[in-house]
Amino acid sequence: MRKYYIVDAFTAKPFAGNPAGVVLLDADQSTSTPGETALTNDSEERWMRDMAMEINQSETAFAVRRDDTDVYSIRYFTPDGSEVALCGHATLATAHVLYTLGHVPESLSITFHAKGGTLVCRKAEDGRICMMFPADVTREACIQEDAIAQDMVDHGFEGLGREDIVYIGRGLYDYMIVCETQRLVETIVPKNNVLEKLSRDHTIRGFIVTAPAEDKATHGVDFVSRFFGPGVGIPEDPVTGSAHCTLGPYWGNIFKSDTLAGMQTCPKRGGTVYIDTKHENAVEISGHAVLVATATLMHTR
Repeated sequence: MRKYYIVDAFTAKPFAGNPAGVVLLDADQSTSTPGETALTNDSEERWMRDMAMEINQSETAFAVRRDDTDVYSIRYFTPDGSEVALCGHATLATAHVLYTLGHVPESLSITFHAKGGTLVCRKAEDGRICMMFPADVTREACIQEDAIAQDMVDHGFEGLGREDIVYIGRGLYDYMIVCETQRLVETIVPKNNVLEKLSRDHTIRGFIVTAPAEDKATHGVDFVSRFFGPGVGIPEDPVTGSAHCTLGPYWGNIFKSDTLAGMQTCPKRGGTVYIDTKHENAVEISGHAVLVATATLMHTR
């Protein structure tokens, strides 16, 4: 029988970081074939959407091995059944399950083919799982000219004004707002109805708000961030690995460093993401993970 796993990602202790559901599918139960980038069977997709809503984590990943290799197809669904093309913490969680259960030796890398690109994971000596993602360098969105940026800033958050903003950028999936202070990032309140409408009207996955860290010596991080994705069923995500594909290149350029650490300061949980941007057109994101639960799926179709 199929099982599913709950993994806390981007944390070294349970009940912190960002929880993800992980479901490993058998190759003979899937129509995925070499060359595909995702599981494509219609009935399987409906089941995955239903199961993601039932598991009710910020993302649930479904992965299937391709042949007898350490290459997997992977898809991600949110609690409302929406699909996202790329998810960092659910990828980290899936790699952690595969290494922990012995499906892949810790000495080997794992390649995941997702709709958002090809992701390669490896396990470092300190236990962190490192994931290679495509870099997502933003283009500036001038608030005087970009109607989405205007609505986002003027109506999307309580406690945020145009005078507080250093930079606004748009990446492949998300808008990013750079603020002057960490305190501002931590205290703003999202207006989810506004952000959800912007997301659905303009095909935006989510909204990143970020600032330089105030006390690097204490927390060991360079910047802080929060991520809001009400349009895909996630009012606020505790830790968003894929958002650091955008955050990493930006802050790496600001700090003139290719190794960074970021703290996502979600009020309820949060976690730490380590970033290496020295790779061409790619970002290596890493963090710890903890397997906290295993369960049997009684209804698989």
